[in-house]
Amino acid sequence: MNRTYIISILTLFLLCCSLSLKATGLACDFIYINGEKWALMEKPIYADSALYNRLNNFLPEKRGISTANWDGYTAFWIIKDRQLYLQKIEVDVYNKEKNEEYTINFNIDDLKKVFAPYYVPTGIHAKWFSGEIRAGRGKIIRYVHSGFDRNMEEECVTKIKKGKVKRYHQYRNYKKAGVNLKDANAELTSRFPFHLFPEIKNRKTIFFLSDFKMYPDGHFIDCHVIAYLHDETKKMIEKQRHPIIRAFKRTMKAVYPWTIFYINGKYTMEFQNFTIPLIVRKGKT
Repeated sequence: MNRTYIISILTLFLLCCSLSLKATGLACDFIYINGEKWALMEKPIYADSALYNRLNNFLPEKRGISTANWDGYTAFWIIKDRQLYLQKIEVDVYNKEKNEEYTINFNIDDLKKVFAPYYVPTGIHAKWFSGEIRAGRGKIIRYVHSGFDRNMEEECVTKIKKGKVKRYHQYRNYKKAGVNLKDANAELTSRFPFHLFPEIKNRKTIFFLSDFKMYPDGHFIDCHVIAYLHDETKKMIEKQRHPIIRAFKRTMKAVYPWTIFYINGKYTMEFQNFTIPLIVRKGKT
């Protein structure tokens, strides 16, 4: 992998980390599956930009907007006969003159002009949408303050193609307590064998972690690591068999038990991506 490409990866990685710190958790839409109400961690209308713009122009200008709901609406969906349909759109409106707040519900008849290409006798069929949606209910067991980067006790993951359900699976997620990755810097620093790598002993080395794999009991299996020397050399180490990266992974394995999450069929850590800076000063090992 060439240096330019690695720099691009790290730049994107740092940007994502920075944005995730400043981003806001988004408010959910809602969906009915088999007659049961779930929080929908997706905004299907975003998938069609022209449709989104038409809806944005149609909805009241004075609707309530917040950092969790920049568009000021909540959509309600339903899966019936293995098809995804829009049921209604709910908007909170604030009347400044009367100092009143009230809710407007736009049903299928109200919306059929906006959604004209997708209006059929059975309702507003979301034929514009293809992708995977997650619906959840129960307690939130994993939460990162960014978009829909969260998981709930129960989740239904549904694969949809042009508004048709291709497959879905229901999961029960849980968390098992242990060492938290965001609190592990001192532990990892004390365990890392800096004496084997004098070239980084007195330099800050930043490890970019992603794609975590964990055992159910909290033991670390593996993750993808990129090491970056935060000094004048700006050296980057991407090869997974490099001695420094292998040493870092052994250090991760030496910590036990890690906090783990069983999320939709996989054991993982709390974060999808994480950055750990390690440094040991002169006189310390």
